[in-house]
Amino acid sequence: MKKNKWLWLSLSAFGLLAIGAQAADAEEVTLANTLVPIYRVYNPNSGEHLHTLDSGERDNLMGIGWVYEGISMQIDGSGNDLYRVYNPNSGEHFYTKDSGEQQNLVANGWHAEGVAWKTPESGEAVYRVYNPNARDAGSHHYTLEASERDGLVSQGWKNEGTSWFVSGGASTVTTKSFIAEVPYVSQYVPVKAPWGCASAALSMILGSKGINADPKTMQNNLPMYPANPDGQKGDVYTGQGFGWVIKPNALATYGQTFGGNTVDISGESTTQIINRVLSGQPVLYYGFSSYQVDSDTNRNHCKVIAGYQDGKFLVYDPLYYSADDGAGSGGKNMKYDNGARAWITVGQYNAEKDGRAITIN
Repeated sequence: MKKNKWLWLSLSAFGLLAIGAQAADAEEVTLANTLVPIYRVYNPNSGEHLHTLDSGERDNLMGIGWVYEGISMQIDGSGNDLYRVYNPNSGEHFYTKDSGEQQNLVANGWHAEGVAWKTPESGEAVYRVYNPNARDAGSHHYTLEASERDGLVSQGWKNEGTSWFVSGGASTVTTKSFIAEVPYVSQYVPVKAPWGCASAALSMILGSKGINADPKTMQNNLPMYPANPDGQKGDVYTGQGFGWVIKPNALATYGQTFGGNTVDISGESTTQIINRVLSGQPVLYYGFSSYQVDSDTNRNHCKVIAGYQDGKFLVYDPLYYSADDGAGSGGKNMKYDNGARAWITVGQYNAEKDGRAITIN
């Protein structure tokens, strides 16, 4: 299904939401008073913009290709129920305060999804407009912007008035698509260390802060197992005795010896990772290499996220000889042989990650 052209143009023109560091989990930001964020995600296939109070639902949808758009509005938890219903034929999610409207839609085949959240009796108005020409998801659109509402109406949408009220507006910041300061570092050139991805990836995030550590020094002094229980097991040059790459807590501590404020952020959500990248922090994560065999499920390769835009991460993979090496020039497992610098979807990242990661403040 194609996304609605006019909705896309209108959103671009009026700039309702920009993705960014402040569009984050409730635990990541301190919102005014006791306001709670409503997240918005976008389905590029259907054109629907879904609003949800549930960060878990947001992350699950991002995992299957939806694009995180940030905080669309904020509530204080008081007021009346706002119901959400789902049309299994078109894929649309619909919101209404009117229990009669909800029951009528359910009687006509829509699925009741319960209470989306509670809305106050006054505050910032959320307008509802309807596209009579659309038959797929996205035929209804909800916005706090009167100018956006009026723009859509001028294009043939129907104004359906105020749908509900909220206590706070969207969190809008400027999108930063990539971190230009992150250098590409190969684990093969100038020092050939086929099992030295951790040091090479660490040098990339250090380099984003102007710390240029000597590659040979980094590889030769990498904390090793068993002297360090969390160190790397196996020779970085020959692979002899290889068992695992250095663990993130030990790698973050090692980065600090070069003057970097490197920290272990293992366990952070995808949204938290996005926010870090958009705030200028590259993220080193543990994933698969282009030499991975399907029977090996161990994430023994370190890569760096150096950008985010439109539901995709810019990933720097040290397992190439040159920053310009393209897809298929590595180990030939085309699930992960994306090239030295490549954009991958958030869904691809979610399928690959195991949650281990470090960053530099």
